[in-house]
Amino acid sequence: MIHYRTYFDHNYAVRAIAICSLRASVPGAQLLLCGQESGTAEVVSDLGLEHVPDIKRSPLGALLLNDVFRQAHSCARHGTLCFVNADIVFRGDVGTVIGLPSLLGGKSFDVDVREPLECTAT
Repeated sequence: MIHYRTYFDHNYAVRAIAICSLRASVPGAQLLLCGQESGTAEVVSDLGLEHVPDIKRSPLGALLLNDVFRQAHSCARHGTLCFVNADIVFRGDVGTVIGLPSLLGGKSFDVDVREPLECTAT
């Protein structure tokens, strides 16, 4: 169960629900959250994840994906890496395709999260 803070933080809620869905879809996966965006450190602490906060940035402030991948690779305990934005919510068993040569696609839905959502993960 995700335990929300006493205040509602949209960024925190979106990341927490996305992580909960990934945990349910790929049990036992090592989850690394990269960067220092709002809500990231709190989600890492509350959900017991690993945090890679110091990612190199472009002159305009965007995270450099090559540095994300380099650092994730050096922290990885498994042979397969999967990059997922922290606002992607999974449904079903995506774990069956992770590890196979694949490119996953999906349909985007914007959900206006205004209050905590309940999610249970193993």
